[in-house]
Amino acid sequence: MLHLVDASFFVFRAYYSVTPEMTDGDGRPVNALYGFARFMGDLLERAQPSHVAVAFDESLSSSFRNEIYPAYKANREPAPEDLKQAAIVLATFAYHAAMWEGEIPPNPPRQGR
Repeated sequence: MLHLVDASFFVFRAYYSVTPEMTDGDGRPVNALYGFARFMGDLLERAQPSHVAVAFDESLSSSFRNEIYPAYKANREPAPEDLKQAAIVLATFAYHAAMWEGEIPPNPPRQGR
């Protein structure tokens, strides 16, 4: 069974649902990383899929939907910087995991968006 995971959704959800006091040794928040890892662990344990595809949004600030409908999510505040950093860390990890598995994506994750 194949499972498709909208990683950006679950990272965003974890960021706001796991306490922000959860930090690494350097004081950086790891709540989004922890929450997403926990979700993935639960998914793998419960569903035991044969394949998993994890997709990240290209950007947390805009999408093709903004071109179609300029007011798309216009009332939302921009993503906090630590949430953007968590998304970059996870996307980079996913890219390197795919390389290790031999399933290299066509483009590495881009930073600074």
